[in-house]
Amino acid sequence: MPLTADMRRSIDQIRDYLFGGGYPDPVGNTEQLCFLFFFYLVQGIDAEAGTRARALGVPFRSLFDGEWELRNPANAQVPNAREGVLPPTILLPTVLHTGQPCIPRSCFRWSWWSDALSGEVLVRFVRDEVFPFFAEIGEASAHDFMRGARLGIDEPTVLTQVIRLVGDLRLDQADADTKGDLFEHVLRQMKQAGELGSTIDQRLLHSLGALDGDLVVVPVAVADQVLGLLVMAASPEQPLPGSHAIANAAGLAFARLMRDASRR
Repeated sequence: MPLTADMRRSIDQIRDYLFGGGYPDPVGNTEQLCFLFFFYLVQGIDAEAGTRARALGVPFRSLFDGEWELRNPANAQVPNAREGVLPPTILLPTVLHTGQPCIPRSCFRWSWWSDALSGEVLVRFVRDEVFPFFAEIGEASAHDFMRGARLGIDEPTVLTQVIRLVGDLRLDQADADTKGDLFEHVLRQMKQAGELGSTIDQRLLHSLGALDGDLVVVPVAVADQVLGLLVMAASPEQPLPGSHAIANAAGLAFARLMRDASRR
C-alpha cells in the first residue's frame, strides 16, 4: 500500500506543529519523530512475536512482562491529566528489595501511556521512564540506536499533541513499503522546513528590531490546544526569564475572555 495523501498531510501537520510550537530544528525534530514511531511500533512487533511463538510452541517472553524500576520516584503514582487520577487497579507501584519503587513493564505499551497521560505528567514519564526503557531495549540490539537518546520535545502541550498525531497515523496498519515511504517523506519534509525556517527566523528577528540573536517561541495554550505563539528576541546580554509564565498568563486571560463571552 503506497503512502496515502492523508498520511502525508498528517506528517506535514506534525512538522508544522513542531515548528510553530517552538521546535524549528529539522534534524532534531526528525530524530524525535523516529523515536516516537519506534515506541509506537514496538507494541505491535512484540505482539506479533508472541503470536508466532505460540503457533510454533516455543517459549516467549514479552518485552512488557515483569516490572520496571522507576528512574524517577515521582512517577510511582502517575496522575491522569485528562481524567483525574488513575485508578490503583491500573497502576500499582510496588517496592523492590532495594527499596526502589517499580511499575509493571506493561505501562510502556504505547496504547497505555499515550492515552492515559498528558501535559507535564506526560513529559516527566516519557523523559524519565519511556526513553530509558527503550534505551535498555536498544542496548540489547545489534545496533545501539538509542544510545544517548533523550526527550527533546519537553513543552507539555506540544508533546501531548504530537503524540496524539503520531498515534493517529496508525502505523501498525501499514506495510513495510508504506513505512519506508513515510520515513522518506519525514526526512524530505523536515529538510525543506529547515531551509525555510532559517529565512523565517531572520525575518522575525528583524521585525522585532534585532539584527541577530535567538528567537524564543513559546506556545500560548488553552486546554492543551495551541491558540497562538509568543515570539521574542533574546541574546546572551539580554536574557528573557519568565517567558513561559507570560505565555501561561496569556492563555489564562484568553480562557477568561472566552468564558465571559459565553455568559453573555
